[in-house]
Amino acid sequence: MQTEPKISPFVMAYLECAIWTADEDIPDGMTVYDFTPAAVLQATGDCEAFQKANAELLEASELSENSQGHDFWLTRNGHGAGFWDRDLPDGLGDALSDACKAFGESYVTEADGVLALY
Repeated sequence: MQTEPKISPFVMAYLECAIWTADEDIPDGMTVYDFTPAAVLQATGDCEAFQKANAELLEASELSENSQGHDFWLTRNGHGAGFWDRDLPDGLGDALSDACKAFGESYVTEADGVLALY
């Protein structure tokens, strides 16, 4: 029996949002556990780097890790929602949005029943 990898709440929300925003080519019912190990490592690396570089801003935002992970995916990919539209005080939304853009865009693809990031 295969054990599911331990994924932080931030990364879990990030990957869930990636599936949610993916195009129609992703079959219904796929979950974060359908990502390749390499994709999970890539997502974890991006998320941890973002969290480390923006720890003070994220803490000041008072958003849950789930909301932060979700917004990191949305904002870095230019979706119509994200940190910038949360009404955060003192320019936090804009600062976090600018930080997301430094990571560039990322996309989900499916092949042979597994998900990957590119």
